[in-house]
Amino acid sequence: MDVDESEVVRVLAIDPGSSTTGIVVMDVYPELGVAEIIHRRTIDTRFRLQQEKLRAERLGDFSVKLEKIYDEVLDVCRIYRPDRTRHETPYMGKLPLPAIRLTQVCTAIRRALWDYNPSMPVEGIDPSTVKKHVGVPGNSGDKELMRCAVVGIANIKNSTGTVLSAFTEHEIDAGAIGYYDAVTELGIPRRLKS
Repeated sequence: MDVDESEVVRVLAIDPGSSTTGIVVMDVYPELGVAEIIHRRTIDTRFRLQQEKLRAERLGDFSVKLEKIYDEVLDVCRIYRPDRTRHETPYMGKLPLPAIRLTQVCTAIRRALWDYNPSMPVEGIDPSTVKKHVGVPGNSGDKELMRCAVVGIANIKNSTGTVLSAFTEHEIDAGAIGYYDAVTELGIPRRLKS
C-alpha cells in the first residue's frame, strides 16, 4: 500500500502451541481502515527435536521446543520490527498440563519479545473472544469454520503470496488475533463479509 509510514502500525500476532505456533505480521492502516498481512509462519518445533536429539535427551524435549519458539519469535521481530504484539492466552480445560505447557510457551514468546524491545506492548487475548470477534461461536473447535470466518473478513488484505485459505490453521488463528487487535486497539472498523 502506498501511504506514509507514520500511518502504519505493525502488529505481530501469535497463536502459541508447544508443537506448532502460528505467526502473522500485519500492517494496520487506521486511516484507511485496513489490515494487510505481510508475513505468515508456522513454527514446527518437532523439526528442531529431530535436529537436536542429543540436546533433547539431555535437557528434555520441551526445553528444546521452547528454545525453538524463542529463537523464531526473536527472528521475526528482528526482520519485521513490530510495533505491538497480541497472542492467544492459555485455556484451562479439564486437564491442567496442557494449560501449564501453553503458559510456558507464552513465557518463551514474551521473553523473546521483550529481549527484542523491553517496552513493546504485549497483550494476551482468550481464544473464545477471538472466535466471537470474527463470527465463530466461542466454544467452537471447528477449524474450517474459523478458516471461513477469517477468509470472510472484508478489510484484511494479504500480500504474502499464499492465498489466505491455504494458511495453516495456526496462521489463520494468528490472523484472527491480529485482526482483533487492529479493530479493538487500533480502531479499524470490523467488516465481515455477509
